[in-house]
Amino acid sequence: MHNNYEEKMIESFVNTPKKPEKVIWYKKAFAKFQSDDAPKMKWHWSWWGFFAGPWFLLYRKVYAVGFIFLLLIVSSMMIPDFGIVAIIQLLVYLFLGGFSAYFIYRQYENQKQKIEETWHSESEKIFAMQKAGGYNKLVAAVPLAGIVLIVAGITLSVIIPKFIPITNVPKCSDPQTVQSVKKILNSNWEFAYFMKQNKIEDLNLDTIRT
Repeated sequence: MHNNYEEKMIESFVNTPKKPEKVIWYKKAFAKFQSDDAPKMKWHWSWWGFFAGPWFLLYRKVYAVGFIFLLLIVSSMMIPDFGIVAIIQLLVYLFLGGFSAYFIYRQYENQKQKIEETWHSESEKIFAMQKAGGYNKLVAAVPLAGIVLIVAGITLSVIIPKFIPITNVPKCSDPQTVQSVKKILNSNWEFAYFMKQNKIEDLNLDTIRT
């Protein structure tokens, strides 16, 4: 399927020596796209491509295509109809699930061509491919940081109200009104924090908040 030099170049491009199964996967995918003429765009399923979408391409340093699809996903969020947004994004992720490997192969071929035009010995080419290929660790950290921020935000929204000593809500003898206000304040720590910071004195939360 591949000569020895080609195999070494792919291994250097994938650059995951501790995970040989990934190298095997890419070799099979690349063999499918190879052609004597132009590379053939064929379907080759990738779960990483499906779930991570454009982030997977950016992670694999396919920046141009990755940013195009990322921009498409972000732009689709401007559409007011949620159903249409969901369909567009599902189609994008399905497309990248099937064709992300092809875009990575094109990146490999472009890098190989540049390297072969610059370097002469096989060892120099392989070393250069290790530098050009591989993955972007910073891109891998971005989705993880996003997940951490979301979890932290949810956690703080639950914890903070318990520790904000709020005073001042109007006294009221009507039980229904008291319960309604308690429900609103207990579920909205931002409002409670605003009250505290602005020192609103005409309210007395002690009569309502428990």
